Amino acid sequence: AKHKKQKITLTASAKQATRSPQAHTRNEDLWQHIANNLTINIYLNKALNKRILWYTKQPKYLQIVSARAAPYLYHIVSKIEQRKLPMELALLPFVESDFRPTVSSSEHNSGEGRVKRAIAENKKRGKSTDYWSLKLPKETSEYVPKLMALSYLIQNPQHGLYRPKLANKALTTELNVGQQFDFSVIANLSGIGRSQLHKLNPGYLKNQSSPNGPHTLLLPLQQQSLLSSQFFKNNFTGEYTVKK
Repeated sequence: AKHKKQKITLTASAKQATRSPQAHTRNEDLWQHIANNLTINIYLNKALNKRILWYTKQPKYLQIVSARAAPYLYHIVSKIEQRKLPMELALLPFVESDFRPTVSSSEHNSGEGRVKRAIAENKKRGKSTDYWSLKLPKETSEYVPKLMALSYLIQNPQHGLYRPKLANKALTTELNVGQQFDFSVIANLSGIGRSQLHKLNPGYLKNQSSPNGPHTLLLPLQQQSLLSSQFFKNNFTGEYTVKK
C-alpha cells in the first residue's frame, strides 16, 4: 500500500462542493459576484448620504484597497458562502482597516452590552430604538453607515465609486505545514522571500509558528502551481511501501 508521508491541508478554488445556494449567481469577476450577492436592503438617509459623499470624493478608493485585499478576498467570500452568512460580512475588513493589518485605533467599537444600554435608555425616554436614533460613541455610530454606504456603491458604481475587476479564483493557497515551522526555512526552501511570507501572513508576530499551532501559511501560488512546484514535491509528498 502507498501512503503520503505527511498530511497537509490546501484551501483553494477547487473546493466548490460546500458552496451555499448563493453560488448560482457566480460571476467570473469577484467584485461583480460580491455585488450580485449583497442582500441587505438599503434606504438612504442623512448619515448614509454623508458617507457616500465621502467615498465618492475618492473614487479610486476601492481600486487601491482591492489590491491589498487580493490575496485574501476570494477565501473570505468562500468561507462566507460555505457558512451561509450574509455577503456584507466580506466588506467588514474594508470598514475596519482598509486591509491594513497593522492599523490600530485609539477608540473602541461598542459591544452588544453598550448597544443594549443605548436601546434601554431610548425606551426609558420614549424615543425610537432604531439604530439611527441611538446615542453611541462616534466611531460606533459611523460604523454601520460606512458598511452600508460601501455596499450601496458596490452595487451602484455609477454613482461615483470605481469598482475594479478581480479574478474570481484563489490567487493564494493555504498550506498546513503540519508542524512548527520557521519562516526563514520555508523562505529558503520555497524561494519565496521571507518578507513576502510575513506580508501575506501578518498574524504571525514572530519568525516561527507557535508550538501548539496553527501551522498554516498563505502562499502566493494557486493550488495547481503549488502542487507542481519543486518545493512541494520535495517537502510534502513522497511514497513508501507498508510491510504486511
